Amino acid sequence: MKRIFSLVFLVIVSISQVTAQKNYADSLKEELRLIKEEKTKVDLLSSLGWHYMWSYADTALNYLRTGLQLSREIGYKSGEANCMLQLCLVLTQTGSFTNALDFGFKAIRIFEELLDTVGIASSNLVIGVCYRDLGQYEQAIFHAYKGKNIIGLTKYNLDQAFLHNISAVYEKNNQLDSALHYGEKSYKLFKTESSLFQTLGNIHFKLFLIT
Repeated sequence: MKRIFSLVFLVIVSISQVTAQKNYADSLKEELRLIKEEKTKVDLLSSLGWHYMWSYADTALNYLRTGLQLSREIGYKSGEANCMLQLCLVLTQTGSFTNALDFGFKAIRIFEELLDTVGIASSNLVIGVCYRDLGQYEQAIFHAYKGKNIIGLTKYNLDQAFLHNISAVYEKNNQLDSALHYGEKSYKLFKTESSLFQTLGNIHFKLFLIT
């Protein structure tokens, strides 16, 4: 009975989370329908792209491409760079690495023009993810460290994401001691990220196989 209750509870929680996510997307869509200010439209399209990125890549692409087009029409450079950076990430997920990197490096150039340090660091992080999934680990590590060093110059405490990415690159390249070192440093900063659990699990499984 206790086991059944636990299962039912998990199902209810899952349904609640899905409902909350749907409500959030519906709220963004309604705001997008009503809003008149063009820059805000770009930001909402970017938010919808991010929301759908992890579950419906094609939907995310549609929102982000629309946001990119509008940002260029109105000369909204920050919005343009944000849309391109997210396009880099979603195209990485779909395996379109050449197009992903093209958007990523274009985003960096705009962020550099805007003197947006966080944008530059984030672009290096995302480009590093793209190179990681492409299997070009030297380039992945280069951009991961570059992003980490840049973000360290700001007031923002975003080290966890960069440490996790470095760990993930080392894990993919089977440099397991380094992967574990950075993974544990990331875990100390943020202990509830599910993707980090996966990375650490992969590391420990590989270490188990070679011992």
